[in-house]
Amino acid sequence: MVGLGRGLLSLVSQLGPSRFSYCLTSFLSPEPSRLNFGVFATLNGTNASSSGLPVQSTPLVVNAALPSLYFMSLKGISLGQKRLPIDPLVFAINDDGTGGVFIDSGTSLTWLQQDVYDAVRRELVSVLRPLPPANDTEIGLETCFPWPPPPTVTMTVPDMELHFDGGANMLHPILSLLFCRGSTTVSQYHVSTYDLCSILLPQIL
Repeated sequence: MVGLGRGLLSLVSQLGPSRFSYCLTSFLSPEPSRLNFGVFATLNGTNASSSGLPVQSTPLVVNAALPSLYFMSLKGISLGQKRLPIDPLVFAINDDGTGGVFIDSGTSLTWLQQDVYDAVRRELVSVLRPLPPANDTEIGLETCFPWPPPPTVTMTVPDMELHFDGGANMLHPILSLLFCRGSTTVSQYHVSTYDLCSILLPQIL
């Protein structure tokens, strides 16, 4: 675990670089993850996305109640070509410091507030029909599917797109949130619910 927050004890605060950047690649990727400081933390050239797509950015937001965390202004979520019916206000930071969306490389799941989670889950279940969703009480995930689909079923799993303030649209494959396990292979949706705020894994950004 590497402390990259704004707190006084974090590695970033103690080293004091003018800026830093990191890219956590998929555990299935042969490419190594990278952590850059100072002049090496650029958003162009060799440190830019290997996909060749234009670099996108969104402003960080300060939450006075949790000043060490990196909050962002999320405006909406799409699955495939469908923008989900989610009120953008559900992503806002409340006066008491609850709510909001922040990125956390130390959490094992992406956590969404209940209304957001329900909207994403409903659409995912609808898209993946006729696969029956099931709960996995062993590790506490409620949205799991038998995988792969039967040979007679053609299934397309949509990508997820996060829409941020400033016009940044971060597209990532939904398979980065679906994890297959077991000899009978169950695909589990690695997103759960949290009442106080939404927490995003950096792998999906």
